[in-house]
Amino acid sequence: MVPVDDDALKRCPFCKERVREEAVKCRYCGEWLNRPEPVGAPHVPDTESAARLPDPLGPPAKPVSEGKVPAQKTKKEIPVKVLHRISAALLCGCVILLAVGLARLPWSTMSPAKQQQVFEKLFAGIGKVVIGGLLVCWAEKRKGYRLLWFSAVCALFSALGAYFYCASAHQTRQANKEWARNLSEFYTNTIEFFRNGATGNVPNLKLTGNATDDMARRYLNEFMQVVAQISERMDGLQKRNVFDDVVLTNAAELDSEVRKRIAGGRIIDEEREKLRQVVEGFRAKVMARTVSGDDERGMVRGLDGGIQATSDRGKEMFDLMQKREQSELDFLRFMASTRSDYYTRDGKILFASGTNRQTYDSLSRAVVAAQGDCETWGARQLQKGKAALDGLR
Repeated sequence: MVPVDDDALKRCPFCKERVREEAVKCRYCGEWLNRPEPVGAPHVPDTESAARLPDPLGPPAKPVSEGKVPAQKTKKEIPVKVLHRISAALLCGCVILLAVGLARLPWSTMSPAKQQQVFEKLFAGIGKVVIGGLLVCWAEKRKGYRLLWFSAVCALFSALGAYFYCASAHQTRQANKEWARNLSEFYTNTIEFFRNGATGNVPNLKLTGNATDDMARRYLNEFMQVVAQISERMDGLQKRNVFDDVVLTNAAELDSEVRKRIAGGRIIDEEREKLRQVVEGFRAKVMARTVSGDDERGMVRGLDGGIQATSDRGKEMFDLMQKREQSELDFLRFMASTRSDYYTRDGKILFASGTNRQTYDSLSRAVVAAQGDCETWGARQLQKGKAALDGLR
């Protein structure tokens, strides 16, 4: 190979390699250095070569192959396995929420009908969520995203259901606390009311705004009004103790106390009738109430049971009061009829007739027993009120 003088060489403007001075085309990069033009053809600038002219101050330009298009960046797709794992996690969360919600329901206190109703509502809600999820994912065509959309819809509705369940449970707890506080105050006032001999301020239950609950509260308030009214009317008679010496040694006092016991018997009968009307009127309202669902029917049965319980308690109270009034009336009438056959000495009653003495002993024991029964009944009611109050605390 014949060496070439450096003066006979030049640099290619494209690849910067040294080529012969008379070269028309670079043997390194293949670019035309002096493109021959046909005779008579107009001069057209080589825009393609001009566009590829390198910066004289920059590095040598790399040749670009003709017909090669730069590759475009493609969007990275999430693997299907990852989508399935996300979907499985969401569905597992739905199952956990459902299990926790079912575990917190008071199944032991529910009747079979109530349990069946809960399951029916639960399955209906699950069916609606599944149908909604299927409709949403039906429009999705990408692989793996249908299950993702379905699980997302299920998770969304499960979260909403859990939220409303917790909100409802919190509201119920607050209502129960308020109910217990109100009832506790009522029992406290009732105990104090009976300790004072059923005198003073009559205890009342505050209304809550719930129609069924307020119906029961109004009934209890009316019941307490009857109790307070009979106590007030009986106290208004200003009766003396039948064993008081002033009564037994004074004929006028004996006659006065007899009249007071007769008036007391009439008051008891009148107030008994008032209570009967209250009970019957309230029972008619309960029976006339339109109910729907096991919950309301259960509340109505509970109200009817409460009516019967308070009615029995009122009947027992009136029977004991009537028995006491009648025993005292019989004793006072006997003492008035035998006024000339007895006298008092050192606080004792002495009879001339042994028969009258036996009758006196029998009637006096009946009075003491009747009075004791009334006191025992009152103490028992106080004990029940205390037990109910302790149960609310």
